Amino acid sequence: MNTNSSATSNSSSEELPMARFEGDIVVVDSPELLQQATAEIAQLPVVGFDTESRPSFKRGEKHDVALIQFATDSKAWLVRTCKVGFQPSIVALLESKTPIKIGASLRDDSLRLHELAPFTPRGFFELQSAMQKLGIEERSVRKMSERLLGMRVSKRQQLSNWENDILTEAQQTYAATDAWICYRLYHHPCLQELLNASSRKPLMK
Repeated sequence: MNTNSSATSNSSSEELPMARFEGDIVVVDSPELLQQATAEIAQLPVVGFDTESRPSFKRGEKHDVALIQFATDSKAWLVRTCKVGFQPSIVALLESKTPIKIGASLRDDSLRLHELAPFTPRGFFELQSAMQKLGIEERSVRKMSERLLGMRVSKRQQLSNWENDILTEAQQTYAATDAWICYRLYHHPCLQELLNASSRKPLMK
């Protein structure tokens, strides 16, 4: 399978356009919004997925997952677990085979979420494993986006405080974009060709 047509050299990466999610962003920070969001997400076939935690700057310091992101091309839901908690409706989504939840480094996300409550992850698709099958060695979301989508992903907000009372517009855009990029990578023709040549089986059950 040829992925060279989408390849971007490191020397030209700074010239690529910046990825930015342009759809609707819903900040889920109340029980009512959580009920609406999880019901809506549960009806979708595929969503991009990511998590964010408050950064740690001291040795031995750890913080719980503060945000879980779900995204399609048109809408992103930013579930503030630091505000609403790790509710059964969230767990139900993570344990359901649908929607298929597309992400990268999912094992790390799963381990962090398990610190909130035990659950059995189902319906997750690991992009890094798929990229390995495509022969792509650099498998960070940033590198995968440059290589396949021709877009740069900013990490400027990564170390911001995700437990702030109110998420800034920059934080919202960053969080939505990270999940959306995973959604776009999943729908790239090279990856869809790989899936069509095999069974569309999640890599985390």
